Amino acid sequence: MPETWQAEIAQPSERWIWVPNAGEFDAADAERWVEDVLATLRDTWNGEWTDEVDPDARALLAHHLAGDLHPGTLASMLHWPLPAPVVSRVRVVLGGGEPTSPEEWRQQGFDVDEYAGAALGPGLRCLASRTGEVDGETVEFLTGIFVFSTQEISVMVVVEAGAPEIFGLTIADMPLFLAELEVERPDGTPFSAEPIPGMPSDPFDVWEDSSFV
Repeated sequence: MPETWQAEIAQPSERWIWVPNAGEFDAADAERWVEDVLATLRDTWNGEWTDEVDPDARALLAHHLAGDLHPGTLASMLHWPLPAPVVSRVRVVLGGGEPTSPEEWRQQGFDVDEYAGAALGPGLRCLASRTGEVDGETVEFLTGIFVFSTQEISVMVVVEAGAPEIFGLTIADMPLFLAELEVERPDGTPFSAEPIPGMPSDPFDVWEDSSFV
């Protein structure tokens, strides 16, 4: 299904990096992509980026390029909000079996609000945090999922970060990202979400502050 659906994304800024499908790259292509992205980041940060950042940034890019993606992924991007090797990953994913109602998402541990500012139509903004261990240290992982549904299928925009500060900076950019995101069905028609039962749209509530940010 992902190879017939298409996501059209306008980058909010040069700090957003499109991650290509690793299956389309050989080793030389992958290395070239990493170096091209590093060059773009250096130009973007214009002196704030230091050579000391390069090794960790190079490893981070290679990791995300080689990472396994959800089989329904239409697009994957990295948001690089600081001149340091810390990112949020943002994916556009076709849903399959995930909750569709606000109450179902709440039962999964998410804080749920309506989101009314997307080109895809009315949706939900679902936020959650959890803790885990990385190299023996307790780390907070944050997830934001913007859900746009019809009776047949959902399109989800998934935001993932390992630091609250980075997550907050990415969430702050999401109105720009979602205002331009379009998804095309296999027949060439645009995907358009249906109204969410029980959550009437409020045009003055396009964005709210969140305790997660």
